[in-house]
Amino acid sequence: MKKFLSVFPVLLILCAGMIMMSCPSDPEPELTDFDFELKDGKYQFRFDDPKIVHGREYEVILTITNCSTNLLKSRLGGKICYKMDMEDTSEGAEKLLSGWQNPSPNQVTKKTGTFRCTYKAGEQYSDGMTVESDATTPEGGKQYFLLQAQTSEWQDYKPGNNFKIKGSIAIKELESVSEWVSEGTVTLGNSEASNPGKGTLSSTDSAKIRAMPEGSKIDITITVTVDNANAQPGWGTGGIGGWNDGEYVQIDIKSGLSAGSQTWVASISIANIINVWPTGDIAINLWNDAKVTKAELFKPGISFESAGEVTLGNDGAAGKGTFNNTDMATIDGLPANSKIALTVSTICKDTDSGPKPGWGVATIGGWDSNNSDNVSIAIPANTATGACTFTVEIKISDIRAKLPTGAFSINVWGDTTVTKAELFKPKS
Repeated sequence: MKKFLSVFPVLLILCAGMIMMSCPSDPEPELTDFDFELKDGKYQFRFDDPKIVHGREYEVILTITNCSTNLLKSRLGGKICYKMDMEDTSEGAEKLLSGWQNPSPNQVTKKTGTFRCTYKAGEQYSDGMTVESDATTPEGGKQYFLLQAQTSEWQDYKPGNNFKIKGSIAIKELESVSEWVSEGTVTLGNSEASNPGKGTLSSTDSAKIRAMPEGSKIDITITVTVDNANAQPGWGTGGIGGWNDGEYVQIDIKSGLSAGSQTWVASISIANIINVWPTGDIAINLWNDAKVTKAELFKPGISFESAGEVTLGNDGAAGKGTFNNTDMATIDGLPANSKIALTVSTICKDTDSGPKPGWGVATIGGWDSNNSDNVSIAIPANTATGACTFTVEIKISDIRAKLPTGAFSINVWGDTTVTKAELFKPKS
């Protein structure tokens, strides 16, 4: 009994110490200085400029300088929509302009960071909604970016989960790049036989990527087996940057791909890679059965701006005829590398008499039937049978090489018409 009593005070002291060690620390103060809140995990950012126009690309930049602790480890995503009345909550009131995507990085791993994502108006991506056929915000439409937080397992948060953010959201229209200039390929890693192309790039290639000029990209040719279990369109199947969450730009499976082995080219902005992985050698990570066969660097080539439209003739058919002196003076005054874009309509026929894909249906330059003084305009390959409309771009210098002097003329035959001729010059 004496031995028991002598031990008892020691046990009391140990138990008290354990209780003190297990006491929770004071809760972190609630964030009171914030700019917006994701209520139930969602936030609508209204904006008027830039106006969303079908086919154009936009970058959304979320900058976080502080956030509530409960946002950490959350995944982020968003889409661009509009409503005619922001108070209208009825079904169908929300119209999709550009579908759901995850930014780079896609996970909040610390209380500060920059998250970037590019959206093209008219692309559905991995969204469950159907994108508008003309994804342009109509007059009177209220456009907004819907930002949403999800759990680390990509599940929507239940109602009542709110997240405060100190920071900003900016949306800008990206400059259209008509031509890209290749800067060569990088040597791929091979750290796993099951995922060829996976691995860390050399220090030389990593430095080359980081030294690429503003606006550059890397095109990654990737193959994966698409299925409904682990590799659905819109789901990630790889990443480039670092190896850990928050350190890489996710490579998503292209939307619209059917089940089975599929190959596509994923274009990744170099700026996005540097944003998530500022220093160190760059790695390509892969999962599922993905493999990469090529990674090629491109820098922006010539960017163009409109120099106006040409007045078209109507010499027996819409668009046929010779350009007037005023338009020719404009054309001959354009800088080097300028071009003309012609919108052509015709009927593609599956008969021996044609016209079929690859057949010429118009010319621009002179009138010679053997094309000695003009450039032929052909129906694009893989055009379906029936009425079709396509746009062809021709360098002014190519036309002048055929017709060194004199006014340009457009000739058409059969059911062909030219409905628009627009001039483009390199941006200064």
